Amino acid sequence: GATWTDQTSAGSRNWYSLTSSADGTKLAAAVANGGDIYTSTDSGATWTDQTSAGSRSWTSITSSADGTKLAAVVYGGDIYTTTIIPSTITPLKNIARFNSDGSLDSTFNEGTGLNNPVRALAITTDNKIWAGGNFTSYNGTNFNYIVQINQDGSNGIGISAGGGLNGSHPQVNLITPDLNSKFLVYAYPATSFNNPNKGGVSYVNSLVRLNEDGSLDPTLTLSGAPPNGGAITAIDFNSDGTMIVGGGFTNIDGANTKYIARLNSDGTLDNSYNSNFGSTFNGGIYDLTKIVDGKYYAGGYFTAYNGQAVGRIVRLLAEPRPVSAPVAPANPWTTPAPSVAIGGGACGSACDAPPNSGNSISSSSTSARTTITTSSTSTTFSTTPNSIVAPPFNTDLFTRNLALGSRGEDVRELQILLNNFGFTVAKTGPGSPGNESTYFGIKTKLALIKFQKAHGIKPAIGFFGPKTRAYVKGLRF
Repeated sequence: GATWTDQTSAGSRNWYSLTSSADGTKLAAAVANGGDIYTSTDSGATWTDQTSAGSRSWTSITSSADGTKLAAVVYGGDIYTTTIIPSTITPLKNIARFNSDGSLDSTFNEGTGLNNPVRALAITTDNKIWAGGNFTSYNGTNFNYIVQINQDGSNGIGISAGGGLNGSHPQVNLITPDLNSKFLVYAYPATSFNNPNKGGVSYVNSLVRLNEDGSLDPTLTLSGAPPNGGAITAIDFNSDGTMIVGGGFTNIDGANTKYIARLNSDGTLDNSYNSNFGSTFNGGIYDLTKIVDGKYYAGGYFTAYNGQAVGRIVRLLAEPRPVSAPVAPANPWTTPAPSVAIGGGACGSACDAPPNSGNSISSSSTSARTTITTSSTSTTFSTTPNSIVAPPFNTDLFTRNLALGSRGEDVRELQILLNNFGFTVAKTGPGSPGNESTYFGIKTKLALIKFQKAHGIKPAIGFFGPKTRAYVKGLRF
């Protein structure tokens, strides 16, 4: 800073923000109050007016280290980006998709986009996008505060044109998938949901549950008064179908539930939980997440929990309500027990067929062969009592934790295991029997939860960790 050069070629303007590449050769400057963006590739000796960016109230501009990428902000307006200097700065329309390297994905064509901000996003199992917020149109079509968008950016069929949420200017603050591939949507103060081609108008109470196709799930009916004092901003789910909700509310259905509550799967308030935990925070919750041992992390703008000072984050010891695990189905790869019945009916602990099911089972306790014949197929196992049959999956591959988003051959083996134990990942397509994939998606998680519940593995949350791995490796086949 000992000496300075007046870059007169840039002119005297109401400059508001300046950015530079790492080596200082590429500069970009923004002019406020209806001005332009100017760039230089020779350390400021000469400047180019980037008229394609438009004359706007620019408030800030920033550059990548090599100076080839710029992002600029308009006061009270949008964010604009450019990828190569000089080039056209592309305005975003409240929604965009980015590649893994941070560049804009040009294959996502949102058209005219959304006319107001997005506040919540969620992805379906077939990679469609749920978007919610303050908007009332997408790509020139009327949608009230919620829309489904296809992978290429075109209008999805989840919500019919003109459909969405109604009320006194409700805005969608939260969209989150549950454990059954459905979506919880919180929009206050929504009083009705309209999907013209899928059920028409239904009266709701701020919290709604949608099926993946956009139809309303009527089994959730938030009763009484909706949360007041603030919005629901976080939801997490328990394996028994209940849900923990957090936010800025202080009351649900007339009950004192300051900032946290548990709802039953039908949306009614679970007073057995809230009587103990309803008045413990002195401020709202922004986010909730459950970890593998059933505990919860809660973060927000609170500074005390149960009278104890905390730093805006706590771990809750509250466990989900215990659930009686269903009886595990018979292991399909274990030799049937000697006791049998012919033509269906009670046949001992190994029988998995209901009475009069049409199955016929023949066996001999001393025979070296066991034949199981159903109405349409005949399968013969060459076994002896208590013998071990090699399963069609390789448990040796299970050496790491697997969770939503994991990829690898061990995921494929897990799907094969689940499918063969009767916890079908998918009926058709990826994940279905014979078509197992290497991606751990929501369907794999849901099938794993059912397997864990059936085999008494806790917590049954769809996380393939040390407990589940040890159990699977200990099975006899």
